[in-house]
Amino acid sequence: MQELILMKKKYTVTYLILIIIFGLGLRFYYTPFDVPIVTDGFISFVYAIKTIFDGQLPIGFDTNNSGWGNFLSLIFLFLDKTDPLFLMNVQRVVSIIFSCLTIIPAFFIFKKFVNYKISLIGSMILMVEPRLFLISIEGINFSIYFFMIVTIIALALQKKRTCMIFAFIGIAIAALIRFEGILLVIPMIIVILKNRKSNLESILLIMIMVLLISCIILPISIMRIDATSENCYQLLSIEFCGNDGIFSGLLQKSSSMENKISGIPDLDDSIYYDNENMMQKFVYLSLSNLSKFTILLMIPVFMIISFLTIISLKKSGFFEKRNKFLELGLWTFFLIIPSFYAYGRDISEIRYVLILIPLLISFSLIGINYFSKSGKSKRIMILVVISLLPLYMFGAMNIGYQNAIAMGLERSNWQNFWFGFGKILPIIAITFASGGFWELLFAVMRKHPVSEGFLVTCALIPLTMPPNIPLWQISIATTFGIVIGKEIFGGVGMNIFNPALLARVFIFFTYPTKISGDKVWVLGPDGYSGATALSIPASELGQNALSMLNSVSQFDYSWWNLFWGWVPGSIGETNKLLIILSGIFLIYIKIINWRVVFGAMIGLVSMALITNLFSPFSTNSMFTIPPHYHLVMGSFLFGTVFMATEPVTGCHTNQGRWIYGILFGSLTVIIRSINPAYPEGVMLSILFVNAFAALIDWFVIQSNINRRKARHA
Repeated sequence: MQELILMKKKYTVTYLILIIIFGLGLRFYYTPFDVPIVTDGFISFVYAIKTIFDGQLPIGFDTNNSGWGNFLSLIFLFLDKTDPLFLMNVQRVVSIIFSCLTIIPAFFIFKKFVNYKISLIGSMILMVEPRLFLISIEGINFSIYFFMIVTIIALALQKKRTCMIFAFIGIAIAALIRFEGILLVIPMIIVILKNRKSNLESILLIMIMVLLISCIILPISIMRIDATSENCYQLLSIEFCGNDGIFSGLLQKSSSMENKISGIPDLDDSIYYDNENMMQKFVYLSLSNLSKFTILLMIPVFMIISFLTIISLKKSGFFEKRNKFLELGLWTFFLIIPSFYAYGRDISEIRYVLILIPLLISFSLIGINYFSKSGKSKRIMILVVISLLPLYMFGAMNIGYQNAIAMGLERSNWQNFWFGFGKILPIIAITFASGGFWELLFAVMRKHPVSEGFLVTCALIPLTMPPNIPLWQISIATTFGIVIGKEIFGGVGMNIFNPALLARVFIFFTYPTKISGDKVWVLGPDGYSGATALSIPASELGQNALSMLNSVSQFDYSWWNLFWGWVPGSIGETNKLLIILSGIFLIYIKIINWRVVFGAMIGLVSMALITNLFSPFSTNSMFTIPPHYHLVMGSFLFGTVFMATEPVTGCHTNQGRWIYGILFGSLTVIIRSINPAYPEGVMLSILFVNAFAALIDWFVIQSNINRRKARHA
């Protein structure tokens, strides 16, 4: 038993390290190291530089939330200070490191609700959360603050005295970074009083911890007051000079709230410049903005995965863990209080609700944990849908990115994401509405429960479509895929073709101009065209494919950019890294069979090498595409991971899976190279091997039978 526990710890540490390395790599790749910091991080940068050159805290500077600048000054002290851009990049790197390290304390929070495997999934969700991702590369104080509060909560949930002491030390550090961190003293005291049996012991522990906080905060507060002694303000008819950066911040915000309650206007404020309905206006803005940004935070990932917990509240064991969840909710409540003030001032930034993320992930993991232990079919469907979520997120960002290029606009990744998400959401809604209608109708007619299979089908269909596909066509295609592709064969487990793929086939052959050509892949001005990487070498004879791709100035069709996915294409097919990671995840949890995946790659590479050998004797430019380009062009990897590996329509014998995969990969290159009207090849290849899957299995089984007969004859 002890060896099993040690093995689990070893694997947990290994996986956490791998997730951190992945998060660091992803953030470093997207960090604009050649661009100076211009957000709130610039204020911290100036504060840090000023501290170093003055040899003390800068005189007259605002000390609220200056802990990040203090920390940076300690790092900058040992570095070359003649290059400001270099120091700004160091600031970004430190912010990114803290952002990635946050998954370690978060893992221990999640482990209070689910097992270590599901906790690792929660850590991965936290690592790729797009809002935290984008904030981490801005170099602002939020990443280190978020790291500290997650660490504090993780320590407090352990219920051990030593952990409680370290949690109080963490509160002191968090308060130095952002003054509202001092509010965590309140839930900490509540937790101690609730969990300690002896009141005397609780009071003694609280006194020791308050003393610890004072020893950390007081020296720095005194230095801050000295540095801002010329800044005087009046509070409760008493004049104060100097800001300690913590309690002075709380008092100033409290004074502002008191003025609103009393109806005293602020002439410098564009919202509260008069005394008309000040408090009503403040409450309205607070609640409306908080609701708006909480909903935006939940879209799209948390809205989907938290739904799993909601529909399984009684069966998932949620109520057995409600006390732990209420304790986590208590911490979150006090952390969200500052957002009421910020949103009441009509500050429209989502970062004030990002503090809800640990709570949302913990809640969602309970449902994921339940479905991972439930029936195999249900578990498969849910986990496949979860693995598709990163593709939706990147797909939305890429749609916005391609649109920005087409329109000549400059937008941040965050703005690109919301633009693309606005285009994807109606497609998703229509697909699920159409699919759900037919699934429910056939379930009622046949008197059986609604199958979760339609979730995967409806989640896959939008990913295979261009971003500007007409919604009515999506509805008809979904109907065709589910009714003709699955239900007429008898429902789940009876179909011979992939329903999601049939939906795409329907549009391709009935409305080809809406899903092929060079004008459907980018949302641009009227008449804007953007050819895909595969259509470029297919358009001319006697040319070298790589030379043609490199000569394109409109898009970057280099191998690396095709791998990262910043190219025109279907919503979910472009980012090969995310597809590979999803494939590894699905192989690891044994939902898809690795033999089909590797067989497909062997088939594609082998056939591509053969076409390369014949390229000197042919004018077909497609013959010159090397194997490593075939892998990242078009939807081969997407089709391999999510469609060719579907257990219902594929082979069921191990030897058959190898043959099935190799045949699929080979056919993809053959159709791409020989059929000039359809340079993609993946869709037709999968449908072809679907049709022959049963026959392949039959020959494999017959071969085994004949071999056994010969052996025992």
